Amino acid sequence: MSVRFTKGHGTENDFVLLADLDGRLDLSAAQVARLSDRHAGIGGDGVIRVVRTVHAEEPEVRAQADEAEFFMDYRNADGSKAQMCGNGTRVFATWLRREGLIGDGESVVATRAGTRRVRFEGDEVVTHMGTWSLVHPSEAAERGVDSFVHVDEAEDVDDPYSALSSTSATPHRRRPPARGEPRRARPHPRARRAPGAAGGQQRRVRPSPRPWPPRDARPRARCR
Repeated sequence: MSVRFTKGHGTENDFVLLADLDGRLDLSAAQVARLSDRHAGIGGDGVIRVVRTVHAEEPEVRAQADEAEFFMDYRNADGSKAQMCGNGTRVFATWLRREGLIGDGESVVATRAGTRRVRFEGDEVVTHMGTWSLVHPSEAAERGVDSFVHVDEAEDVDDPYSALSSTSATPHRRRPPARGEPRRARPHPRARRAPGAAGGQQRRVRPSPRPWPPRDARPRARCR
């Protein structure tokens, strides 16, 4: 079996994209992992299958067909199915526009996490990731924080930063900065959780190696 593919990336989060508009391609986890392999396959952080929403396997996805014509079937590099991927939607929408399947205005994409709106601003693709909410709203209202963040690179700061946990398409942790203070703490994909003080949680952020290793040595992005 041979299939045509497109390789694309969104801010260097790269994907193998397969057009399967009629939903006839039965991709196994092993095949996805093979395609994503940077040494034995094409290589990428995951595989995106372009399917007309009416042909999606999952009934909850097909239910989005009235709003979104195309479904982004996203698979992680290990072959597991994921709800969606923000950078993946950008590659997905760019391919649809290149193929003349959508225009330059706002479009709606079906995902396992629900529909996502995408629009083009010149060469940029903007994705609405959904409305965020606080993970621990009562604790945030009472204490103003629900977590603490340690940043190893900030050598001159010994105390953790206070932070708020929020939900979106992917988990985020936000730190409310003090007035006039630069935004220094950021969530990190390789952060390690540790028990927090006063009922909160702590996250220790490991510094990235310098220089940044080549792409095939980088940790792979994984969406939920």
